[in-house]
Amino acid sequence: DSFRGAPAQDKVATLVNAARAQDAAASNKWVELVAIGARDEDVRVRQAAINSVAARFGSVRFRPSQEVLARRDRDRVHEPVLRRIAEEGLSDPDENVRRDSIVALGQLDVGSGRDINDIDLSERTARLITLMYDQETSGAVQAEIVKSLALIRKPVPGERELYVKALTSTIPDVLQFAAVGAAKVREVSVVARIAELLEHGERAVRMSAATSLLRFGSDSSGFGPQVRAALAAETDPAIKRTLEQLLGTIQ
Repeated sequence: DSFRGAPAQDKVATLVNAARAQDAAASNKWVELVAIGARDEDVRVRQAAINSVAARFGSVRFRPSQEVLARRDRDRVHEPVLRRIAEEGLSDPDENVRRDSIVALGQLDVGSGRDINDIDLSERTARLITLMYDQETSGAVQAEIVKSLALIRKPVPGERELYVKALTSTIPDVLQFAAVGAAKVREVSVVARIAELLEHGERAVRMSAATSLLRFGSDSSGFGPQVRAALAAETDPAIKRTLEQLLGTIQ
């Protein structure tokens, strides 16, 4: 009751502190606060609730302590509730909450005790965010969707079609990660489009296009003229090196 009536900044601070708690009793209290906060009228509180889920579950990815691993194992009992909250956040009116809900679902999909920082998504999460792309009006959220899929290790249903669609976007962050994803699944139908991105005004897009074409290997061999033209025009040293490596591979 005191949490419900508190000012927004106090609610945010409470959620941050509760997410750091280690013991089982505090874990139960944290989940209760997240459930309340995720429905708050103030977007700052809703975002803090979602972010606390991402932070708590994502903490096992980066060489966690034994205490953090133990907490993650205890928290498994709360996963159904927390997943439902994060999934509801995908339709929040605020684009930042929607974006952070995608991140939270990704962190919920991380297993405990990993030796390396692998990224995976459950098929349910992948399906939800893939379907979300067409209805999404925010470029930042669309970029988070594409990035979340492009960076996972194993292909998931609908992923290939999403990259083809995303490469028609005008949003730089969407294009950047769509090129990465297309190379990951070797979607050769978009190699020509990725070659066009070598002339993009944003450095990150050009770098992504160059590295993706390099990953395509021999499938990029027909685009030597575009690569040479891009190399002649490029001023960024890292991109130039990648283009030189690419030319050495496809010539």
